[in-house]
Amino acid sequence: MNEKILKNLLQNFIFGGSFIALVSYIGTYLNPVAGAILWSYPFSLLPTLYFMKNAGKNSTYIARFALVGTFAIALEAVATFALAEFIKRNKDSPHFLSLAVLKSVAIWTLLGLVYYKGIYYFNIQNKFM
Repeated sequence: MNEKILKNLLQNFIFGGSFIALVSYIGTYLNPVAGAILWSYPFSLLPTLYFMKNAGKNSTYIARFALVGTFAIALEAVATFALAEFIKRNKDSPHFLSLAVLKSVAIWTLLGLVYYKGIYYFNIQNKFM
């Protein structure tokens, strides 16, 4: 891996990690509603877009990436809802959070595969990339 890519990845890591820390702090100690609203903006997407720009991708490529991400938000919504339900239903287990995360990741993975295959099945991948 060349030095420029490594530098850009490190910047992404610092930005993304700082954002997660900020949302975690606000959601835990200040206000969970404010934390959730802050979490809802895809700040973690921004370093990826800048990484693509620095890698020489043009605006059309980056815009299409953002577009496919927009539709993928439905996956996030379903997985997050499932996560909340699994946490609520397994509250008596000492491993309630780990179990809920694993189950919601499984649902997200299945839906992600369906989404991915659906794009190619309906031959609309040229709309995205």
